[in-house]
Amino acid sequence: MKQKKYKIVKVPKKRRLIREQIAGFKRMNEFVREEQRQELPEMTPEESKEIFEGLWMMWENTKKQYPDYKKLDRIRIQELVGRKT
Repeated sequence: MKQKKYKIVKVPKKRRLIREQIAGFKRMNEFVREEQRQELPEMTPEESKEIFEGLWMMWENTKKQYPDYKKLDRIRIQELVGRKT
């Protein structure tokens, strides 16, 4: 896997744009958290169980499709870190 190189942005306009994007992500995360706080108490135990079972089935199918799922984790970590292990 080839190592990716990143440059630190020193252009003031781009730095401002990046700060604005990060602030936007923060606002969006706060919105999503508040929405979850409001909706969670309204969820019935049956709805909660249905969501859990759906996630569990997705996990089981993923394990069948990718039996060496730990390898996928290692590849993802390498990509994120940007270096070989």
